[in-house]
Amino acid sequence: MTTEPHDAGQDASQDDGPDEFVRLGLSEPSPTVRFIVDAVRSMPPMNEAGVEASRLSAGSRQTTPQREEVHRVTDHVVTSRDASISVRTYRARPEGAQPIVLYFHAGGWILGDLEHSDHLCRRMANHTGAVVVNVDYRLAPEAEFPAAFDDCIAAVQWAREHAEAIGGDPGRVAIAGESSGGGLAAAVALELSRIPDAAPEFLLLLEPALDSGQSTDSWNELGETFAPVREQMEWMWSLYAPDSAVRNDPRASPAAAVEIPEAHPPTLILAAEYDPLRDEAMAYAAKLSSAGIDASARIEPGLPHAFCNLGGILPLGLEAFDAAIAEMNARIRLV
Repeated sequence: MTTEPHDAGQDASQDDGPDEFVRLGLSEPSPTVRFIVDAVRSMPPMNEAGVEASRLSAGSRQTTPQREEVHRVTDHVVTSRDASISVRTYRARPEGAQPIVLYFHAGGWILGDLEHSDHLCRRMANHTGAVVVNVDYRLAPEAEFPAAFDDCIAAVQWAREHAEAIGGDPGRVAIAGESSGGGLAAAVALELSRIPDAAPEFLLLLEPALDSGQSTDSWNELGETFAPVREQMEWMWSLYAPDSAVRNDPRASPAAAVEIPEAHPPTLILAAEYDPLRDEAMAYAAKLSSAGIDASARIEPGLPHAFCNLGGILPLGLEAFDAAIAEMNARIRLV
C-alpha cells in the first residue's frame, strides 16, 4: 500500500490561538471548509430530522456544481433479485467499446437516487470517456440489507450483459462509490472476485463506509464533532441493518472479510482528513495490500466528509475527485 499527499491549498484561517482542529492534530481548514463544517453542525443531525425530512433536504442541495452536458444520457430498468431498479448510463462520445464504470451514490443507505450523483456521473463520463452507469439501488428503511447490495450486484451483471448496447467493453469494468456507496462498491468487488472471471478490473472508493464497528482512532477523536457524527451513523446502520448480527457480514461491512480473494481488483481509496471514516478507509487499504492486492490510499488534507458532493462551493473537492477518476481511467485503459 502507498500513501500519497494531495495538496488542498494554503488558504488557512487566521483565527487567533489554537482551535479544535489544532487540538485534534488536524491541519488548519480553509475559510470555506470551516464555513461548511460550521454550517453542517448548525443543522439537526439526520437521526433527529428523520428519514423524510433528510431526503427532502438532500434533494434541495445547493452545494453541487453545474451539470455538464454529455453526448447521451439514457435511463434503463434492471431486474434485481426481487425487485426492479433504475440505472442511468452516460456516454461522452459515440464510439463504442469504452470502459464501463458502475457508480454507487452516497447517502447513508437511506438517501439518494439517480439525481443525487447525476453531476458526478456526467463529469466522470466527460473526463474519462468511459460509459458511466449510475445505480439507483433500493434504500432503507423500506428495503433493508442486503437489498442495496443485491441491486448493485445485479447492476454490474446487467452492464456486462448489455455492454455492446450501452457502448461499453465488458472486459474493462470498474466499480466506484462514495461513502455508503463506497462500502457497497467494496462489498460488490469482494463478492464478484470470488469468481475470477467475474471480478471487476478496478475499484475506486471515495470516503467509504466500510466498518460498522466505529472503533477506529478517527471515530474516537472526530466522531462527536465532525460529520457524519457517531449518533447519526449509528442511526443509519440501525435502519440499513436492524439486526446488528448481520453488520459483520462482509456484504455490509467489507472490513469484516476474513479472506480477500486473489482476483480482487487493483484499488484506489481516498479518505478525508476531517472525517470520522478516515481510518477505516486507510485500514482497509492496508488489509488489501497485506493480501497481495495492488492497493493505494491517501488522505485528502483539509477536506471534510462528502467533499465530492460539495464541488459547487468547494472546488478542491472536485479537484480530488478529478484526480482519482483520472487515475482510475489510466489504469482501466491498460487492461
